[in-house]
Amino acid sequence: MTDAPATPEGVVPKPRFLAVDALRGYAILIVVVAHVIWGLRVAGAPIPDLFPRIYDWIYLYAAQLLFFVSGCLAGGSLRHGRKALVISKVRGILYPYVVWSVLTWCLRALSPVKANAPAQLEQMLLLFLHPYDIYWFLYELFLFFMAYAALSRAGNMALAAVATVLFSLHGFVSLPLALNLFCAHFFYFALGAIVFPVLREMVRESSSRRLLLALAVALFLMHAAGAREALDVYGVRPYDDVLAAAPVLAALFGFFFFFVWCRQGRTARMFVFLGGYSMQIYVAHTIFTAGTRIALLRGLGLSDPWLHLAAGTVCGVLGPLILYGVLKKMRCDFLYRV
Repeated sequence: MTDAPATPEGVVPKPRFLAVDALRGYAILIVVVAHVIWGLRVAGAPIPDLFPRIYDWIYLYAAQLLFFVSGCLAGGSLRHGRKALVISKVRGILYPYVVWSVLTWCLRALSPVKANAPAQLEQMLLLFLHPYDIYWFLYELFLFFMAYAALSRAGNMALAAVATVLFSLHGFVSLPLALNLFCAHFFYFALGAIVFPVLREMVRESSSRRLLLALAVALFLMHAAGAREALDVYGVRPYDDVLAAAPVLAALFGFFFFFVWCRQGRTARMFVFLGGYSMQIYVAHTIFTAGTRIALLRGLGLSDPWLHLAAGTVCGVLGPLILYGVLKKMRCDFLYRV
């Protein structure tokens, strides 16, 4: 680790590292799966014991994985300078956070069907202190980029120090939700920004795909060994996030090496595609998963949990993609970025 800015201003970025896009695509897919399961649980639908276990496992590391991936790509965001980074993230992250939070709130407020999470006026009034619904991720991601822009000039050591201190101590101090989430997750964003250049060069110099697979398998085993214990302490403040860090980190790096090993296989290409539309999928997927659940349960009277999981996941991925395509043709894609 060197005490130098991650990416100096004016530096031309290297060609895109597709394994990171595949990693983001995988992360967005498991987020959809988790929200399908969560919707069934909250709605009181019958589900097998396996579903809560799948949800808990995804919950353990999915957000951290997305933040890690965003951190991996953060260095390139500085190539046009800090002012350009701030403007870009206001337009591409903060703006859709506000737009889709308001849209989702309005849909719930106006819907004749009782939702799992009813709309309340205070949710909009506290939009920047208590992030709304699933869109908390976008708000925190925006704050991470702002902090990165401020700290990157001081170097990686300063970035690592701030992220580690906040991560280690946040559970001991009562903070507004937005700040608590920041302290809990900025560590993983900063980690991605710091280690990605090293990982990128390491895998480029490795000519052995078997070694990459072996690393991935070893890290997955480490993750499996610690995941159960980590889930047992979740919710036991102030230690839960810190105690869960080891299996979470094993999962992050395990999937990183796995998708590098996959390279340009069919699986990797599918996840790269999903990663390229991660924003479009993320902001709208719960609208389609909830709609699918309501249609199957109340419209058709179908309660088979595996049918719900399959249909909800497919609709939660394809629905937002189709919506984006339609809105783009209608020149309404300003809902995603201004």
